[in-house]
Amino acid sequence: MASLDEQLQHYFSQVKKKVPNKAQQQVITKAGADQLRDSYFNATKSKHYRYGRNTSHVKHLADAVVADDHDVDGYATGSSTVGFEKDPINHARIALFLNNGTVHIKGDHFIDTAIQSSKDKVLAAEYAKYKALTGGDSH
Repeated sequence: MASLDEQLQHYFSQVKKKVPNKAQQQVITKAGADQLRDSYFNATKSKHYRYGRNTSHVKHLADAVVADDHDVDGYATGSSTVGFEKDPINHARIALFLNNGTVHIKGDHFIDTAIQSSKDKVLAAEYAKYKALTGGDSH
């Protein structure tokens, strides 16, 4: 029979296999970010898209939605981000005004709604990627 120390070491090695490393976290969170990006795109397109607008200089807001497998500062930390492009104009600022409102614009909270409505899809995408990379929570 194995000693308690050997049993604990075996248990630790099994648990360690289930904890994703930074590179795996990056892949997992990017899968969720892609789902959230799609939700942002659909919400933005349904609420704030003007067909026929000249987009030769500036994209539509919906077409400026991006997902990145780095944190907001551009570092590979295992986190991913979703938002709007800032170049050539700050689409994120425009989205903020439309979402929250201003003195002159009534906010419609389309981003907040997109986040709430996509939580299950985001978690499902991340869990599927987690299972593929780590073997999931099987014993």
